[in-house]
Amino acid sequence: MNHHPIDPKIDCVFKALLGAEDNRALLIHFLNANLNSALPAWMDTDEMRQAMSTLKRFSEKDRAYHAYQARQNYLREQRSIQRHLEELQAETEQLQAEAERRRVEAEQLQAEAEQARRREALNNRRFPCRRSPQRRFTQPHRSPWERVAPATHIF
Repeated sequence: MNHHPIDPKIDCVFKALLGAEDNRALLIHFLNANLNSALPAWMDTDEMRQAMSTLKRFSEKDRAYHAYQARQNYLREQRSIQRHLEELQAETEQLQAEAERRRVEAEQLQAEAEQARRREALNNRRFPCRRSPQRRFTQPHRSPWERVAPATHIF
């Protein structure tokens, strides 16, 4: 059986091979191989030059589109990172404010306790016979006459 290869120089064959969406990879490979070099002599026709310039424009548009998409993805990612950092900063500030509030509360409690101690000390100095609650259960108060040994009565 005699097989004849398909001639890619024929316009309909060229369009069928490189114009179909299913053969997009083949078109890209063809463009990459031929865009940077001159066309071979058998392809150097007005139709081929026009087709190549059209393909080159499509390729440039496709490249520009992918660059645009990459830029948009980068900006989206940067905004996401910035939003996350702002959330972390707000959380940190909230935790610092809570810690400051607790520190102020502790200082207030400490100041109140110190004030209570001073008031107690002042009251003890003003009224020495008054017993403080801490000394109440230590030893009963005795008058100076009770401390002396009982006298023997001779009647």
